Amino acid sequence: MWDWLQLLIVPVALALIALLFNRATTRTEQKIAADRYKQDKEIASRHYHQDQQIAKQRYEQDKNIALDKQRGDVLQTYLDRMTELLLDKQLRTSEPDAEVRNVARVRTITVLFQLNTARIEGVFDFLREAGLVSSKPNSSIVSLSNANLDGINLRGVNLCRTDFSGTTFRRADLWRADLSETNLSGTNFLDANLTGANLTGVRVTDEQLKTAKSLKGATMPDGSIHL
Repeated sequence: MWDWLQLLIVPVALALIALLFNRATTRTEQKIAADRYKQDKEIASRHYHQDQQIAKQRYEQDKNIALDKQRGDVLQTYLDRMTELLLDKQLRTSEPDAEVRNVARVRTITVLFQLNTARIEGVFDFLREAGLVSSKPNSSIVSLSNANLDGINLRGVNLCRTDFSGTTFRRADLWRADLSETNLSGTNFLDANLTGANLTGVRVTDEQLKTAKSLKGATMPDGSIHL
């Protein structure tokens, strides 16, 4: 019996060792597979978020391109319509109470809220070059006096030599805007940002300017810099 048992011990031991080895190998393979799955999942997640970020950036770029083109079209349409008023409707030689002047005024005020600051600059360049605006009271062919420009963004825009008397600039951003030689009598600057603005030679009172949100770094009418 002992001899038979000795003959069986070796195969059983080998079988047991093989079983334990297979179990260990299986566990190792399962751990490797689990780690690989985790890694693949993390890689896929990173790729997904990267793709999402790229898609978002591309969407923002496309949206900005489309918006920029839209603004360019709006400005060109405005210039075309104003040219028609000048050439076909005799805007420049029209009477002060003529309907064509009211049309030009409404179009101008409306377009200012549809453009970015670079193109708003183009609007004022056109108005000055065409002789349609003046800083003298009641002298502008396209009048911007008593206009409602609440909350408008005119940051850095050259607005010089324009009559803004009685115009409302509440909460407007006039940061670094050039308002030199403008007529600002009666203008409302409540909570407007006039940081760094050029106010050289303007017609404005201290009481008006005190209502502004900020005058830091602005060049005051007398040439001094507001601290």
